[in-house]
Amino acid sequence: CSSTRQQQQLGQRGLRLSLRNTMTQDGLNALAMLSMEKKLVTNIPDFNKKLIESFATQKDRRAKCLYK
Repeated sequence: CSSTRQQQQLGQRGLRLSLRNTMTQDGLNALAMLSMEKKLVTNIPDFNKKLIESFATQKDRRAKCLYK
């Protein structure tokens, strides 16, 4: 049981490291802005629905969130 748990933990660490290494600076900046502006985002009516619809209509499937 403990060896299986250790293997799972190693796998999770590897996944986190891989995600961290593939994240671009622009992506990290966008996440930081969303985190800081959470109160503003929650005050926008239907924000999630609008964001999903915008994302679905984009050809390259990359959300372009701009701070204004």
